[in-house]
Amino acid sequence: MRVFVTGATGFMGGHFVKIALERGYEVVALRRKGSASRIQLSQEPEWLEAGLTEVPDDLLGSCDALVHFAAQGVSPQVTSWDTAFDVNVQQSIKLMAQADQLGLSHIVCCGSCFEYGLSGARYDHIPVDAPLEPIGPYAASKAAFALALTALARSSDHSWTLIRPFHLYGEGQDESNFWPSLRTAALSGKDFAMTPGEQLRDYMPVEDAAMSFIKSLARSGSSGRLTTVNLGSGQTVTMREFAEKWWKRWEATGSLKIGALPYRNHESMRFVPQLEPRL
Repeated sequence: MRVFVTGATGFMGGHFVKIALERGYEVVALRRKGSASRIQLSQEPEWLEAGLTEVPDDLLGSCDALVHFAAQGVSPQVTSWDTAFDVNVQQSIKLMAQADQLGLSHIVCCGSCFEYGLSGARYDHIPVDAPLEPIGPYAASKAAFALALTALARSSDHSWTLIRPFHLYGEGQDESNFWPSLRTAALSGKDFAMTPGEQLRDYMPVEDAAMSFIKSLARSGSSGRLTTVNLGSGQTVTMREFAEKWWKRWEATGSLKIGALPYRNHESMRFVPQLEPRL
C-alpha cells in the first residue's frame, strides 16, 4: 500500500512513518521546508516539502491512503485562533476533499482527546459520542475539523476514520511535556517537582499508538460515514503512579517532589477514554 502522510516529522507522524516503512509500506511524507524528523528513521520515505494546500494531484492520486497528523497548536505550541482554524480546519479539510476526489480508498485522521474538553469530567470513561466542549484554539479547531470531516464523509464512497489519542508518551515528544521532563530530571540526578498527582489518566506508548494507525489502514469502514474511535492503553493510573513507575525504572537518584506544585486552573481530575470499538 502507498500511503501519503502529513505531519510526518512530528511526534506521532514520525513514529508512524518509521513503523510503516519497516512494515513494507510505500510512504510519501509531507514536511515543511527545512524541517527534519524527530524520530531516527532506518530508511527514508519519499519526501515532499510543501504546505497542506500545495500537494500536487498526481502525487496524492498515486497513493492508496492518506493519514493526516499535521496540526497547529499541539502542546506545548501556542497558537492563535486564526492560525489554528486556518491550518486545522480550512487547509486540512481542503486536503481531505482533494484526497476524496482523487479516489484514495482510506482517509485516516488524527484527532485529539482535548476535543471533549469540559464534558470529559462528566464521564468515568469518555465515549466517542460525548459532547465536544473544547477549551482554547487548538482543541476548538480540532473539534470543528471533526464536525466538517463528518459532513464530508457523508458524500463519499471511501473509508473514513478519525482517531482521538489520549495521553501519549515516548521518544521525540517535546521536552516540556510530562514524561520527557520527568526523564530528563531522573537521568540527570535532579529532583522533580510535580502536583499531588491524583489526576487519573490513560497513558499509552506512542509506538503502540502508531501501530493502531497502521492497523486502521487494513480496516474498511462504511462509505458515507465517519468512524470515530478513542485510542488509549486501557489502563487507568494516577499521574503519581505513572511518575513513580518511571522514576524507579530509570533508577533516579533525585527525589520526586510530589505536591510541590499546585494543580492547574480547570485541572481535569479524571480524563479516561472508553475504548470500544478497539483498534
